[in-house]
Amino acid sequence: MSTPTSPPPSAEPRGRVLLRVGLPALFGVVWWSTLCASPFVCVPALFTHGAVIDRCPSGALLPHSQVLVESVARNQTGWVRVSPRLEGRDEHDLAISGQPRSVSVRLSLLRAGSETPEPLGPAPDDPEEGAWQDDGPDLRRRLRLPADLPDGIHTLRAALESSAGDEVIDVSLPVFAPARVHLLSDRPRYEAGQTVLLRAVALRAADLSPLAGRPGRWRVRDPSGELVLDEAATTDDWGIVAGSFPIAPGALEGEWTASWESGSDTGSTAFLVAPFTLPRFSVSAQPARPWHLPGDRPTLRATATSASGAPVADAAVELVWRAEGDWQPPTDWLAGTLPVRARTDARGALSLALPAVPDDLVGTATLVATLTVVDPAGDRQQSQARVRLSADAVAGELVTETGDTLLEGFNNRAWVRLTRPDGQALPDVALTVKRAWDPTDPGTTVQTDADGVARLQLDPGPPVNLELPTPPVRPPPPPAPVELGAIRDELRGQSAALATRQAIEGQQALLARCAPLLQHGSFANGSSVCNPDHNFSLLAPRWQVGSTPAERL
Repeated sequence: MSTPTSPPPSAEPRGRVLLRVGLPALFGVVWWSTLCASPFVCVPALFTHGAVIDRCPSGALLPHSQVLVESVARNQTGWVRVSPRLEGRDEHDLAISGQPRSVSVRLSLLRAGSETPEPLGPAPDDPEEGAWQDDGPDLRRRLRLPADLPDGIHTLRAALESSAGDEVIDVSLPVFAPARVHLLSDRPRYEAGQTVLLRAVALRAADLSPLAGRPGRWRVRDPSGELVLDEAATTDDWGIVAGSFPIAPGALEGEWTASWESGSDTGSTAFLVAPFTLPRFSVSAQPARPWHLPGDRPTLRATATSASGAPVADAAVELVWRAEGDWQPPTDWLAGTLPVRARTDARGALSLALPAVPDDLVGTATLVATLTVVDPAGDRQQSQARVRLSADAVAGELVTETGDTLLEGFNNRAWVRLTRPDGQALPDVALTVKRAWDPTDPGTTVQTDADGVARLQLDPGPPVNLELPTPPVRPPPPPAPVELGAIRDELRGQSAALATRQAIEGQQALLARCAPLLQHGSFANGSSVCNPDHNFSLLAPRWQVGSTPAERL
């Protein structure tokens, strides 16, 4: 039986041999690697901070990290990104930067107006929310703000600890509910030295309820865009905030802008700063009667009076007309039948007779005249007059408990208000209401009160179809078959002379014969097809006729 032999006492264990031989070899490799990399890597920064930079700083590397907040809101999970950085200067005063070896970050919240930080840890329903994740050279974690956080500009504080030292970074965190802001000034125009009074109301966008305690800022800019006022202001319990701004003497004249800004929501208004100058004269215009029926001839009267009360005689008057309502006036009214030019008499007055109101008038319509009066000195003033046209001398308005409808088989309670076409109430008038589709209906007679309102009860019965009068349709006049375009003298390479243009304009009626024959085409000199009685070669070498939008010459 043989027994195992033991190693001689002088033999060294293998582990010790590896340590005794391997460690020097490892340190040698590291030493040679550092020696080889030293021209390209700062060895002290590598061993001290773990930062790989190509040049060594002349002093210490200081932490200079950045914090970015993404999509963070109340009851909404967003992200916080931290970018750890070390910065310094080399011996040539050039900037160098790198990243530290290890960084730990703690987040806290400072509410608006408070200096006490609140730690921001993971949410109870999301334990992974507070865990930092590596995102390349950055650190990133999810974050959700407290649900009870009020509107305001809060502060997110990040406390970083690294091999280069501690660092605290504060990030502004505006938290505001979407709002609608309306802003008004007490006047549209001011003089230098006066005070502008401003008032704004902030409403929640979701339900238009007032936003109490909403912080914001007043900002006023002059016509050059320079900010002349930047002042904090908070809404009261009704969501209203008031402010004022004194305009300095000698301030810039022009359009100023005032705004109240809260988060991304802004309300603004513009006002004019200019010296007040009284107009040299004023213009008043009105029709001779408050309304006109079919067949009547309306009369428009106007008076121009100077600031001293003297009449403005021999002033030129230009009128521009437009129509309001469903009824269309005759086509020629707005094309020239209505007066467009006049002059004031020695009393500064004028009286213009309008065409008779057509019998096809349906309902009510309004002619609006804009008068521009220019006195002999060249000063200009404007006024406006409204001529009311009505098919009936009485207007009625029906209101029921359901708005403006009547329910079948139901005793509807209704109110009828009688007025003149100009809105004047008709009190103490006997009113008979009948079913227009039932000739046997005796009707219901009621009396209007002092406000022209009568109360009655109606049962319309089963529904019926009624034919209502339709307003007349008056299409606009067709465009001119030939319109004069550019005229060019090809022989001289310049625009045609005025005499040539006048001669061509006199021939447009003759050229209109070609419009139905040609479309985007041309015809040569002396064309007998279009105009057998005239030779165009004396006027121009060639003519062209188009058809869009009108036949063009």
